[in-house]
Amino acid sequence: MAKDDYKTGDVFTFQSNSGSTFYGRIVLDFKKQCVQPKLIERANPLYGWNGMLLVEVFKNENYQDVSNLLIPGVVVNTRFAEKDAWQFIDNIAVDPEQVDFPEAIIAVGMNLHFSKGEVRIELPIHYDYYKTFPARLSIKNSMRLGKISEHYVKNPESKDGPLSQSDIRFTSYHSDIWNLTELDPKMSYYDLAMQHGFDTKRFYQ
Repeated sequence: MAKDDYKTGDVFTFQSNSGSTFYGRIVLDFKKQCVQPKLIERANPLYGWNGMLLVEVFKNENYQDVSNLLIPGVVVNTRFAEKDAWQFIDNIAVDPEQVDFPEAIIAVGMNLHFSKGEVRIELPIHYDYYKTFPARLSIKNSMRLGKISEHYVKNPESKDGPLSQSDIRFTSYHSDIWNLTELDPKMSYYDLAMQHGFDTKRFYQ
């Protein structure tokens, strides 16, 4: 596959080191859908992911059921996509209202914020608590996606797995952080973003 010769909605297979096959889908291409169309400015949280992909991983081969998710949104580099380690097999259009993002704690000056996609919400906790909640936003190497997926297939309730250091959704304190935001943790990302003035649909027009 030529460099960048993939598109949002593409379903792909990939393997773990043990040979297990997994199914994923490209949900958002930050460069093509956000940065190049100039839909976000440099200060936007998504700008730091320019050149990366938001992908989701399915629980099994039933990728036609787009709710059948093992990992509902993880940011990865494109190395494996461009080296043909991902085998593209189908395309299923992405519903912007179903897009989900990793969640993390970030420091802005001496203040701590809950971060999810374009949304940042200041938390009423002191900077000293930063180490108590270690999930930091990070980009995952697409080469490790198989190993990460295999862990959560074998340990679906894991709270200390490979994503626990970068995504609050995979930690034991997920509900604690949401309580601090005073928002409903069951709220979709789309609704959360709209409340803060960000319409995810603009990336899919």
